[in-house]
Amino acid sequence: MSLTTLDSYAVSLVSGGKLTTPFTYKTNEDDYEYTSKYDLLSNSFAFYNDSERDYSIVPFNNMLRIYCINTRQCVKTIKFNNNKTLEKELLSKDSVFLGSHIIGLNIITSDNLKFIEVVLKNLKIIYIPLDKRIDYETELKVIKLDLENEEQINKDSLVLTQSLNDNFFLAEDVNNFFIFTKENNDDTSAKLILNKTVEKDTLISYSWSINKSNILLITKSGSEEENMNKKNSKHKSKKNSSNNNNNSVKKINATVFITNQLDLTIPTLEFNEVDITTSDSISKNAKIITQSAISNDLSKIALGFASGVIQLLTVQTSSNDIIAQFLKWHCDSILALSFNSNSTQLFSGGWEKVFVYWDITQGNIKKNFIPRLNGVLVSIMEPSFKENYIAVLLQHVDNSTNMDLEWLLLNKSDFKSKLSVNGPLLSFENEYLVKNFKKENIRPKSAIKQKTHLSAGSNISGYNDITIRSFTNSVSSPEILYFPHCNGINSYDLNKNESLKYIQLTKSVDMGKIRMEHENIIEPEILKIENFQLQYEQKTFEILVTVEALRSQQTGVFNNSNNKQDNEISYTLKFWRKQTISASNINNDANEWVLQTKIISPHGVEDNQLLGDIKILDIHISGNESDDLKKRHIFTTDSHGGIKKWAIIEVPENINECWKFGLINYKPANNNLQLENNFVIESLDKSLILQSLSDRLYFLDSINLNQTLKFLQLDSNIQTMSLNKVNGNIVIMTKIGILTYDSIKNEIVNGFDLYDELQKSINGIGKEKISKNGKNKLELYNMKRLLDINPITGDIVLAVNDLSGTTSKLFFFDKDLNEIIFEKEHDSWIACLRWNKQNNFNFIDINSRIGIISSNNNTTASNSNKTTIIQEDQLLVPLNNISTNSNENVEIITNGKSEKSDIDMIMDTDNTNDSKNKLNNHMFLPLFNSVNSNTMADTVFDTVLKMLQ
Repeated sequence: MSLTTLDSYAVSLVSGGKLTTPFTYKTNEDDYEYTSKYDLLSNSFAFYNDSERDYSIVPFNNMLRIYCINTRQCVKTIKFNNNKTLEKELLSKDSVFLGSHIIGLNIITSDNLKFIEVVLKNLKIIYIPLDKRIDYETELKVIKLDLENEEQINKDSLVLTQSLNDNFFLAEDVNNFFIFTKENNDDTSAKLILNKTVEKDTLISYSWSINKSNILLITKSGSEEENMNKKNSKHKSKKNSSNNNNNSVKKINATVFITNQLDLTIPTLEFNEVDITTSDSISKNAKIITQSAISNDLSKIALGFASGVIQLLTVQTSSNDIIAQFLKWHCDSILALSFNSNSTQLFSGGWEKVFVYWDITQGNIKKNFIPRLNGVLVSIMEPSFKENYIAVLLQHVDNSTNMDLEWLLLNKSDFKSKLSVNGPLLSFENEYLVKNFKKENIRPKSAIKQKTHLSAGSNISGYNDITIRSFTNSVSSPEILYFPHCNGINSYDLNKNESLKYIQLTKSVDMGKIRMEHENIIEPEILKIENFQLQYEQKTFEILVTVEALRSQQTGVFNNSNNKQDNEISYTLKFWRKQTISASNINNDANEWVLQTKIISPHGVEDNQLLGDIKILDIHISGNESDDLKKRHIFTTDSHGGIKKWAIIEVPENINECWKFGLINYKPANNNLQLENNFVIESLDKSLILQSLSDRLYFLDSINLNQTLKFLQLDSNIQTMSLNKVNGNIVIMTKIGILTYDSIKNEIVNGFDLYDELQKSINGIGKEKISKNGKNKLELYNMKRLLDINPITGDIVLAVNDLSGTTSKLFFFDKDLNEIIFEKEHDSWIACLRWNKQNNFNFIDINSRIGIISSNNNTTASNSNKTTIIQEDQLLVPLNNISTNSNENVEIITNGKSEKSDIDMIMDTDNTNDSKNKLNNHMFLPLFNSVNSNTMADTVFDTVLKMLQ
């Protein structure tokens, strides 16, 4: 094998990543809580100014990004894999899989140089020079924080949770909450001195002032005996009831400490037996504290409740008493509370997705609010370095399969967005990763929506899946990726590493105040998207096809509670159109998607069901490039073996009006079938439609879809299949391997046994992860998202996730499946893989990092890792060269008569122990990410200003 062949592809991570916050993940079985207790913005998002410009440092799980607020552009990116120290501390095996260790960012100055102080959960601090270029070999200063009072702390479970300033740290273990101060030893270590310990069972909430000078502790009021009885009663009851919530109390103690004190035994302010009963006391949520805040001048304390009420406590300096006021607007849990720097305004937000600001300077408190935002408000902060900004952190709780965070920086004068930052928003097939591995199960709990609705597109068969709902690339601009997400599409620019826009294809409720709407609204979910391009009247149009699922909102007699998950879901097929102008105008109104045709229940309804449609499994876009619009076909398949063929049937004289898409051919569903996979592709000459049903591949007449010409019997269920446009062969992935079938010669050309590798993907999660019914495992019915073909060379790429560890492998086959060109190992599981409609592949892993698989003739990926040189004896032996003892039969049906021809079997299951058919797990090199420049770059606007000056 020549090196030229081996070097034909390069694999690297180039973009993506997700926002991180200092969450400490829960260890119990509850998936939701009323509040995270942590101030998510004050520590993990740092602000500074320089040369009359304002900057913000935003942490991702794979990098730090520095944004110039004035120009709204990213001016510097510090990728962790571009430096050996950051790679070691932040991209270790555990941190990649469980999320970043960063819990605090600060800007410090030393020897007239600015450094980013990065505080980690594992008691380490890294110092990164801010204005200096760093490369992979640059040594960064790392300080280890030692514990002075080790005997009082459970070191095995201790993690840092907050860093208020350079000398004040908060930490937790299983049972206690700790306050530490730091004492420097030398340049390589420092000592943490324990100043205060609070039992978690008595701690309700804690917060600190914007200037980080004061910390507020809210604890339960009562004797130790009473608290112990409450604790025991809580452990006895496992019901998820608000009455048993840890924060449900009638009286509290409020204690305030100054953070620069070395001795925290004497509080600055202390109030005992504070009555927190609100006027909404009838509600059980009126006694559950969800958030707290304290002003800089210590004159005001705010408490937020699950009922939506805010209790404002004003401290009388003369008598040291408090006056209570109740602020009412929210109708659901208060998750974010914060005062401004001069204590004249209070900011609040919660489950309604509405930002409310209260003017508390006047006797008559005034309130205002801005329209509904994209997500639930989990944190609000006014940056201390400048008062004209407000930072807001949103969480997209509608997506229960991933921790989606979005950071907004608002201009305080008009509350317009100055910056909006988030990574690619992904919707996984179900909650398997979140619950079992990533532990991202801290989600704010709604007081109204006590029962969360099962995702309409989630896998309900008892199996689990780690793939995402497949993304697609813009046809005109392949660097733009479209990710289906809840009821919209997240458009992401791969080159800029920025989310461009959240496209709401299905409108949601714009307001968040009306209780009935807030409680009962169920929004559709976009399950599948595909797109293609058309030329018409010398104009280029992009067509988007979406499948939406909506769970029934009916109650009463129409509510089938016995089988609610399987039926009562309605599906909608929609066709969208936009005129393509250019990638630079992606956000212009001229490039907005316009709905053309909406088809309700496109495959009909389930038999004997009042509600519930037949489930749509797949969308396939015909490869016909004809100018005749009606010859560009769209296929949809369902869970009962049905196929429907759609096309444009009418284009109005004014092309700006709606185009009509309609059904032109179909194969009816068979209600006796119940399938997880039903794929269709077209033959190269468009004369045949190939359909996979279980372990058979059917050849259908393209004119009459109900006429079966022949079928191919395989030895296991077909997971996916695709047409290789280079040689016209069909690439088929089964549960035990991959093969290529020549439809002209009517024979299997070649195949590879991947049975052992695929078994790791199914059964590698270990016995401890298997549920009692034995169904908590992966089922590879979404392998379509992990296999694709290069339409230029015909090379085949397959991703296989190794669940016995946390890695995945990329297999590169040649077009005829004669040999494996080479293999790559990736450090986490791959969730989706797609050809980008131009010249390379894009893939995304479970940590939202986007990679690129490109030809080395391209310059897209810089400094990719060296390719593993694989010897011939290490390759999987092509199975058509191995003598097998079994043959499979193909039955050809012609004019009612059947003919049989012998076709080689993909593999002999009795010979799976043959060492030649097994992969060598030790022959892969780890994947190194591409190294991009992380120097400070002036924007064009900055350069022009300097020239003018």
